[in-house]
Parts: sequence; C-alpha cells; structure tokens
Amino acid sequence: YGVYCEKCLPGHWGDALLDIKCHACNCHPKGTQRHSDNSLLQCNLQTGQCPCKSNVQARQCDLCENGYWNLNSDRGCETCKCNPTGAYNISCSVSTGQCFCKPGVTGQYCDRCLPNHYGFSSEGCSQCSCDQYGSLDVQCDIATGQCPCKDNFMGQKCDLCEENKYRDGFECPNCPSCYREVQKRVHRYRGDLNLLQTAIFTLNSSQTLNSLREDKHLTNELDTLATNLNRLKVDLDGNDQ
Repeated sequence: YGVYCEKCLPGHWGDALLDIKCHACNCHPKGTQRHSDNSLLQCNLQTGQCPCKSNVQARQCDLCENGYWNLNSDRGCETCKCNPTGAYNISCSVSTGQCFCKPGVTGQYCDRCLPNHYGFSSEGCSQCSCDQYGSLDVQCDIATGQCPCKDNFMGQKCDLCEENKYRDGFECPNCPSCYREVQKRVHRYRGDLNLLQTAIFTLNSSQTLNSLREDKHLTNELDTLATNLNRLKVDLDGNDQ
C-alpha cells in the first residue's frame, strides 16, 4: 500500500519495491506476544520474525524450545521437568509433556519405577521377577528388589527353600528326618571353618607374621588356605539349602 505501493500491508513483511515482495507474517496466535488490546504484535518488517512468548521459537513462534512443551497454554511454553535420572534427556512430547523414560521407568517426568520393578537409577529400573509360587506379591521392595516370601521360602526372588526344606513343586516341605544328622554335621563344619578363618585373620594381622613377611612361600600358603576355606564355606552353604 502507499501512494506508490511502496509499503507492505500491516501483518506482512518484505519490500514491496524488490523482488521479494511482501509476505504474510502468519504469526502463531498462541506463541506470539500481544498488544494490551489482545491483538497480535506485528512481525519484523525486514526478517518476518514474530515476537515470541517465553520459551517459544521459530520465525512464526510456532515451536517450543528444547526442554519445553504446551504451546497452547497461551502463556508461552512450559518446562518439561524431566527427571535427569529416569529420562533419556530434557525433551518431552510437545503436546502431552510426557518425558522419554528409560526401561522400567514411568510417570510424566520419568521419576519412578513401573509396577513390579525396582532400583530406580540412571540405567532405569529392573524387573522384580518374584517367584510366582514362593512370593506373597509380585511387587518387590523398590529399593532392594527383595520379594515378600511365603513361609519356608527365601532368596531375593523367593525361589529358594529355607534350610532343612526342599522344593516340591509349589511348596517347600521339611526334609526327611534322616537329613537332620547331615544338617548337624554341616553346622559343625561351618562353625569350625569360621573359627579357622578367624585364626587366619588374627595371624595375618599379628606382629609375629609381619616379621615373617619375607617368607613368600608361607605368605602364599596362607593366602591359598584362606581362599580354599572361603570356597568350602560357600559350597557348604549351597549344599545346605
């Protein structure tokens, strides 16, 4: 418009006298700032950039900045608030605000474990995997992963029988009476091993042994003995279940 048609109409940008001509601003009504009378502010006459609200970007003010969502709020874009531990990044769905969660994690902000999961961490959450026959519930402790065990069951997943019990399908009944003698011997051996381990630890820390440290053969023998004792103790514990 103008006497010589040298100006662009309001709501347009460009140069009427050049080849680029005039183009409509097309400012997004939700993402563009407004006058006090609620009318949209005009775009820049040279660049066409619309005046965006907080955390809004692009020439037409039609996109939220990274880490923000809800352009339709009419207040600019809102922060996603994604949990830095449970979410892959700071971005979320621009329409729902749902953050992008790691495996086993849930919530709009990815701030908690899914049901039947535990161990909220930067790796996500792990499945409880509670034994369906040995557990009272499929939900384990959200911090430790320990499942709630029925009577006579044990283990993190409640998939093992307590001492002097054995797995028989869905139950852990008592072992036959003949096993009691075996159990007594295992307990006695375990006690002897604990005493021997204590003795080795005391010897290792004594001044007498410190004076013999130069005897590498003796030191290696003690280390080997301690290792073998640990292995034997583990075997006894395993065979006792």
